[in-house]
Amino acid sequence: MTAPDLELHGVALAYGGQPVLAGVNLRVEAGQVLGVLGRSGSGKSTLLHVLAGLLEPDTGEVCLSGRATTTRERRGQSGFVPQRPSLLPWRTVLGNLTLALELRGERGPGARRRALDLLAQFNLAEAANLWPYQLSGGMGQRVAVLRAALFARDLLLLDEPFSALDALTRLEFQRWLAGLHAEWRPTVVLVTHDVREALALCDRVVVLGGKPARVVLERGNLPTLRSPGADPRPLEGELLTALLGQERP
Repeated sequence: MTAPDLELHGVALAYGGQPVLAGVNLRVEAGQVLGVLGRSGSGKSTLLHVLAGLLEPDTGEVCLSGRATTTRERRGQSGFVPQRPSLLPWRTVLGNLTLALELRGERGPGARRRALDLLAQFNLAEAANLWPYQLSGGMGQRVAVLRAALFARDLLLLDEPFSALDALTRLEFQRWLAGLHAEWRPTVVLVTHDVREALALCDRVVVLGGKPARVVLERGNLPTLRSPGADPRPLEGELLTALLGQERP
């Protein structure tokens, strides 16, 4: 599988009897990073669960590489990383990585070598035999992202993976994730509530707002804002205004 285009057309969903998503439309091109911004309770995580095939939308469709998919088809097609590392405590770092390969039918010495090579490639070789409780928050999230990438390298769904980290660790992790994306070029959907984080990492951003949620603002060409001399402050202000529910018509 190569990195897919990802599209949502009119996706709506009610959860627990309450409408959460209302006709969400968005698109992310293959190999891009899409940032999904929104306040707490805006439906960001629900949207990721729909993309991952963990929730069935009531209406609308999710397309991968131009083809409409069912919820069942989307399960196993993406690497999903929640807010906190979901590493298995009874497996070492190496064991957690090889688990992703086992789920895809790869076992034995070859899977172990592949996992060790990946740890070395992304500067985590020294952590191979550590247990999850021995890892810092930032290192645990790095391992979680690598495990997700091993499971489904071409489509990563990240649900506020930096939220539990301190400022310096968050910055280090952001740089590390940018390096991983530059190396592999997966399609990425990154849920965040941090505007500056979105501007630093994403190619495009959408803002979810309203109850039920819809896309209230969409902006692209963000890499140009990281060019020398570019001023990201006007867009930063526009995104903050949208997050506060004062978006312009």
